[in-house]
Amino acid sequence: MSRKDRMEYRRQKEAERRAEPSLRDQELLVLMGRVRNFTYGGELGDDPRCLAQRALQKAIDEMAGVLTGDPEYYYAKHFSSLQGPLDP
Repeated sequence: MSRKDRMEYRRQKEAERRAEPSLRDQELLVLMGRVRNFTYGGELGDDPRCLAQRALQKAIDEMAGVLTGDPEYYYAKHFSSLQGPLDP
């Protein structure tokens, strides 16, 4: 294996390692998801509480984007009609 191949292999392994959140990051994602669920249900408007809820949601989404690479991590995901039935 040439030096160039080894360097490319190391880069790929490092990218794979970064793509998977660590156990601590996974724990943080779960906790942020629980907090984010509490930010729903407020009235829409410009009062301070609503503005703070939206800011908190945005901050949580940005942090999830940093940890997972997907800023829409907590959004409902659509499933494909081509998927088979889910096993019970």
